[in-house]
Amino acid sequence: MQVYYDKLTALLDTFPTHNSQRGIDKLSKIFTEYKSILDVVNKTNDDLKRNTNMHYTELDDIMFDIKQSQLAKSQKQKDQSFKEAIDHLHDDISSLARLIKPHD
Repeated sequence: MQVYYDKLTALLDTFPTHNSQRGIDKLSKIFTEYKSILDVVNKTNDDLKRNTNMHYTELDDIMFDIKQSQLAKSQKQKDQSFKEAIDHLHDDISSLARLIKPHD
């Protein structure tokens, strides 16, 4: 799990700060990497499967916010969706990292 923990903590340092096409692309990439790690962790054992199921409930909302950061009618709505996507994704990555953090 150490390698996945390291990848998750590295993702936390790569979040974009501006709602631009580049920022949205970067956020989408972070989301994809996070989901890939989540899938691996979820399949590791029954205990982790039980503890990661809650993370799957957030995925649709995060993806919706990422899409809305491009498609919303007003710039204010786009910026709000971008911020919400970042906040939720950051929280979920942090939570998964705490869950799989290797014990010293």
